[in-house]
Amino acid sequence: MQYGTIVKKRLIESGHLVAIINLRCEKDIFPDAITSVGIILYDASRQYSHVDFHIADSISSLKNILECQPTTRVALERLNPESKWLSYFQKNTFDINHRMAVPLNYYGHFSRGIATGANEFFVLKPSRAETLGINGPEVVPCITKSSQIRQPVFGRADYDDLVRNDAPVLLFSVSKTHSKYAADYIRSGEQRGYNTRFLTKNRNPWYKTERRAPAPLLLGVFSRGGYKIIRNRSEVLNLTCFHGFQPNIIGMAYLDRLFLYLASAPGRDVVSLCVRRYGDALDKFEPNDLNQALVPGQQVFDELSNREVAKAVRCAERTGKTPGWIDAFFEQLMIPTDH
Repeated sequence: MQYGTIVKKRLIESGHLVAIINLRCEKDIFPDAITSVGIILYDASRQYSHVDFHIADSISSLKNILECQPTTRVALERLNPESKWLSYFQKNTFDINHRMAVPLNYYGHFSRGIATGANEFFVLKPSRAETLGINGPEVVPCITKSSQIRQPVFGRADYDDLVRNDAPVLLFSVSKTHSKYAADYIRSGEQRGYNTRFLTKNRNPWYKTERRAPAPLLLGVFSRGGYKIIRNRSEVLNLTCFHGFQPNIIGMAYLDRLFLYLASAPGRDVVSLCVRRYGDALDKFEPNDLNQALVPGQQVFDELSNREVAKAVRCAERTGKTPGWIDAFFEQLMIPTDH
């Protein structure tokens, strides 16, 4: 059990929790803060049947904030210690129809991308690899920056465009047996101290990168104002800028449907309940949190025909967003509620 769950469980059981204030003005108070900041009001002299959730947009608003209408007021028994409470700071809240939903790990799992420990050594432009004489299986196609993918559907032709533009999209990846040119490059890396980095010094050999299979779904690790979800049809690897989804035998048949859900407005609202909010409006997803996010069950996905799915994916590819009827379809998972 995570420590946050334990703390929230104790707060609920005590009945002394009065209110929680989310400081949206955290930079005015703690300029160096890299996480969200809040105030917990706890009254040991009496017990409460509900908890108020407030948002402070400025330091001056704190003075009279408890006299203002809370963003939401939640009955104590409805607070779930295992869920993230960020949703209670949203005016339009909702419950999830659990009869229609399953955890994402029912279909597979997200894991972090490849961590090299020294991108400046392992990531190469095509021109640089050619100059070094390294080619073939010793450099593999890889997305190394989130900005390299700008559209929600990414294919091999899109990757080939990056190669033609000499973008850094090759990953130096060799085993103990390698060419003379690779050996020369490894020696040059050792001369520059790349073998002594935190990650590399704990690998044997230090230049052996992690093995991953290309992920058919990619989700951006960091975001502001909404996460990036990519249907990856390129068979290209990815670094830690994306988490990669590996489907199980069930998930293989639902990849396009999962993509549409994660890209839809309702899907984003539900999945964003699992986000970790940092300072300066920065959001971060962790793989374990994503894998517990709720998604439609098979019976819901099966209501969409293959033809409808293909049409919706083409629309997303062409316009950059899911069609409105897809958003409306997935709204059945959300039950509007007034806390």
